[in-house]
Amino acid sequence: MKNTMKTTIYTFIALFALTACQSGDKFIDREALVKRNSPHITAFDSLASLSVGNGEFAYTVDITGLQSFPEKYKHGVPLGT
Repeated sequence: MKNTMKTTIYTFIALFALTACQSGDKFIDREALVKRNSPHITAFDSLASLSVGNGEFAYTVDITGLQSFPEKYKHGVPLGT
């Protein structure tokens, strides 16, 4: 019984590893990805602050791309990290 269970588990792990490796072979056009997701803020709007991040860390920016004017966002969406 134990051998059968181990064999089943190892088979499942091997199949999972093979499918994971196959999906990683796709080419990502990183330049197109960045251009497609490159926002341009042209006007102040306290209810439309922009959150930027990489999936592990994010912060909210104002029209400068930094957190330069937090007092302007006090009554809207606050700037934060």
